[in-house]
Amino acid sequence: MSSSLPNTNDLFDTAKIILSRSVGKWRSYRRYLFLDQDHKCSNMIQEFEIIERSEGIYNIKTAHGFEMNVELAVEAAKLILRRDRNYVDNSPGTESPVHVIDNNTILVASTYGSPLTTYREEIRLVGGDNYRQRQTVGCLTGTTDPVIVGQYWEERLS
Repeated sequence: MSSSLPNTNDLFDTAKIILSRSVGKWRSYRRYLFLDQDHKCSNMIQEFEIIERSEGIYNIKTAHGFEMNVELAVEAAKLILRRDRNYVDNSPGTESPVHVIDNNTILVASTYGSPLTTYREEIRLVGGDNYRQRQTVGCLTGTTDPVIVGQYWEERLS
């Protein structure tokens, strides 16, 4: 009997293709909802660029000077995304499990920040490769209660 589950190499190839399709300059319309007592909401626009340095290795640069290197790898039959620094606090990077949802979507689970927070981030290409929709939910590590929700609509500039 053959298994219908894809093997790790197929998932790696699919995740790598999704990241490669994301290479380019983007404008990101972001909304953050902080789930504290006040439920503050913050909106912002940020431009960034994803550069493919070599197969499976990417560099992300923002217009505000933030820069991060990202590597997609396979370890112990699992997909891993390595970052050399973190978004929130510039602390040393993390290794995050990656799950392929479909040919346009990956899910990344990361833990960083102070207080230590676990983020679930979904990255989905829509409308071909000209748009990305991302969502994050952050929970204080060790709990299931969300403390922040982020939504991002991203449009390709080049």
